[in-house]
Amino acid sequence: YKRQGLSEEEEQIILLSSWLHCSGYIISPTRSKQHSAEIARKYLYAYGYEMDFVDQVQNTILSLQYPRKPQNILEKILCDATLRNLSTTEFFKRSLDLRKEWELNCFAIYDTLSWYENTLEFLNKHVYFTEYAQENWKTENNKELLEDKIFNLT
Repeated sequence: YKRQGLSEEEEQIILLSSWLHCSGYIISPTRSKQHSAEIARKYLYAYGYEMDFVDQVQNTILSLQYPRKPQNILEKILCDATLRNLSTTEFFKRSLDLRKEWELNCFAIYDTLSWYENTLEFLNKHVYFTEYAQENWKTENNKELLEDKIFNLT
């Protein structure tokens, strides 16, 4: 986000949103962003933040709900940052960690082929929103690796 020329307040909004965006997961994995936004509101009001600032943090957190439709640069930055791993070499490890998390917390069980197919579909639909992410974070290698894994399982 440093490359976006944000003000100090905007940087604080991004940092607080990123710190708090998963806090609602302890209440419910299926509505975690709504709960995270509520937790952020209570926490930030308790610490004396202004209503407009709190609203921006909440909206930035809520922009992470699917389908993602960020409305401003702060929301775009956070949406991109939370899915940065889609374009890294850590992608497969993180994907398998997510699969395990869903099995334990959401009771969503996938066989390996289904998991890879769903993940590939997700990658094919995914877009980064900021110019920086679009230029620098590419998912093509991970798509190709997934396609190879699917081919080898069929």
